Amino acid sequence: MTQSADLRELAAGLRAQADALPAALDEVAAHSGPDVWRGPASERFAQELQEQRRRLRALADELMLAARRCAADAVALEATGAPLRVPPRFS
Repeated sequence: MTQSADLRELAAGLRAQADALPAALDEVAAHSGPDVWRGPASERFAQELQEQRRRLRALADELMLAARRCAADAVALEATGAPLRVPPRFS
C-alpha cells in the first residue's frame, strides 16, 4: 500500500471514530433525567453527563481535524510524488 493510501485509510478511520463519539452517551442519557430519578445526585449526574458529552464532541472535532490533515497530506504526497519525510502530527 502506498503512503498516500495509508494516509487515506487513516483519515477514514479517524472520521469513523469521530462520527461515533457524539452519540456514545446517548443510551446513558436516555436512562437519566427527571423521569428516572430526582434530587441532588440526579442533578450532579446530569451536569457531569453534559460535561462528558461536551468533551466527546471536542474530541470528535480533534479527530476530524486530524482526518482532514491526513487527507490533505495524501493529496500533497500524490501531487509531489515524493514520500513523506515526517509523519503527520496530531495535536
